[in-house]
Amino acid sequence: MRLVLWTVCLLLVSGWGALADEPDNPEDEFMFPSWDGDNRILNIGSKNFKKAVKDSEVLIVLFSADFDEHSEGDTQEEVSEYALQVTCQVLEDRDVECGEIDLESDAKLAKQEGVDEHGTILVYKDDEVIEYLGHRAPEILISFVVDLFEDAHVDIIKGKSGKEDFDDDDDEVRVVGWFEDKNSKHYKEFEDAANHFPTLEFFATFDPKLAKQLKLKDLNDILIYRPFEKEPVEIEDDDPHGLEEHEIEEFIEANMEPIIEKFTLEDLHRVWDEDEDDHMIVFFAEEDDKEGKQFLKLVAQLARKNADENLDFIWIDPDEVPTLEDYFEEVFDIDLDEPQIGVVDLDDNDSVFLDLPDDGLPTLDELQAWVDDILDGDIDYDDDDDDDDDGQHLQAGMTTTMTTTTTMMKTKTMTTRRPLSRDGSSSP
Repeated sequence: MRLVLWTVCLLLVSGWGALADEPDNPEDEFMFPSWDGDNRILNIGSKNFKKAVKDSEVLIVLFSADFDEHSEGDTQEEVSEYALQVTCQVLEDRDVECGEIDLESDAKLAKQEGVDEHGTILVYKDDEVIEYLGHRAPEILISFVVDLFEDAHVDIIKGKSGKEDFDDDDDEVRVVGWFEDKNSKHYKEFEDAANHFPTLEFFATFDPKLAKQLKLKDLNDILIYRPFEKEPVEIEDDDPHGLEEHEIEEFIEANMEPIIEKFTLEDLHRVWDEDEDDHMIVFFAEEDDKEGKQFLKLVAQLARKNADENLDFIWIDPDEVPTLEDYFEEVFDIDLDEPQIGVVDLDDNDSVFLDLPDDGLPTLDELQAWVDDILDGDIDYDDDDDDDDDGQHLQAGMTTTMTTTTTMMKTKTMTTRRPLSRDGSSSP
């Protein structure tokens, strides 16, 4: 399934690169800049790592490995390196540095940082270390880094309109707490924890009446509201002195995953994660379409019903990733003009999509019967193909996209990585 993910990344970067070329009309002049060719990636090792972190306002580190030229791994790293180059170029005045650590030659350092997989990107700011799990495109990475410069963003819920705004975000994972005021120790611990999760929505209220409406029972309570679930998850706090930052972070880490994960560019690598024990159910539904909205509610019921099973439900709204619509239709052999649902084999890059009735949507019982077949191992992936399997479709898409992306990135020559000397200064 990593092949699927990287093909998606490459397709998106290819589309972005096309937009970054010479504009066809004045409006395109405001597109993101392309890389200027100046290498800004530091060569970081165990001897200069601490100094590199200390001397940067933000340090973005890519953990890499050596690959044969033009191989899949080599192309993946070029995509990531390009994103880092443009990010450091755009944010150079804000003291943002980018570096690369070799997983083989600096294996001890990588292990120290908890990294064992090439392509991992860690972002260091102040005392925080955050793994970047978004799409490897400059505009997404830049947005992520810029958010880190902001103070911890906790929306304070005030009055009826504030509660309505909170309710309107019901398709997002939301963390909410009830505190005495902004100066309370408990609120500051909550605010510090929010720094560690820049892609999550954090809310707080100081109003006891609003707290009750939000199902917060006691002062300093914290809840996680997850999409498609009727009840929030409550943090267990037996400490009369309240929770510390790391305890709040651990609670969020353990409970942030909803029963349905939405495919977004900001969280791409976390959502499309490989878990060997789980079956990945992928479904397509347009939230703004009447039938799509009905199907989304139906699958949400299915997900709630099977919450204790080894199933990962991934929701893709075609309207939100229009550049990938043709790709998904080709790879999965489906028509995205109507809702679709299928199971993906993570080991073999294969899939089987359910044949939906011509006269409408399936019933919950029909979907459950299909899920039972998946759990019982009764789904035959070979029956879904004629001569080719999805793996071959994916490989074809990968080959085509690799050519486009590599050409785009090499229009600016990739120079040798800029080494960082032992004293922390950069060499030309």
